[in-house]
Amino acid sequence: MANSPSSRCAILILSALTFLIVSGPVARCDDEHFERHIRPVLVNRCFKCHANEMSKGGLKADSRSALLQGGDSGPAIIPGKPQQSRLLFALRYQDGLEMPPDGKLSETQIAEFEKWIAAGTAWPGNDGKPDEPDNSLGDQ
Repeated sequence: MANSPSSRCAILILSALTFLIVSGPVARCDDEHFERHIRPVLVNRCFKCHANEMSKGGLKADSRSALLQGGDSGPAIIPGKPQQSRLLFALRYQDGLEMPPDGKLSETQIAEFEKWIAAGTAWPGNDGKPDEPDNSLGDQ
């Protein structure tokens, strides 16, 4: 009875399980991933040149919105599209871009950036901007 409802159901369940096993763990890039793998690299290797008003190449790397806006060459990141994100070209030392200039990141670090961009570039908090003072209490 290969066409019985229970046989079709069993085949469907086995197919779904096979897909889950073959596809492996789902890559999640949430706030924890950003804080563990992305922010430390940005702070230690990028902010020296790309986190102030006189940022090199017009690129600031101190907030998600700044990376989305990009610099003189256009957007640095395109969420969900690592293959089109200039930040990855620079980290991989491709297309004439070499960032950071004092030495290439490890392949593991570059892979974490690729994963982060592919997953949508989560950036916890207030998009990396300093918190605004709370003036909601007024002159009480």
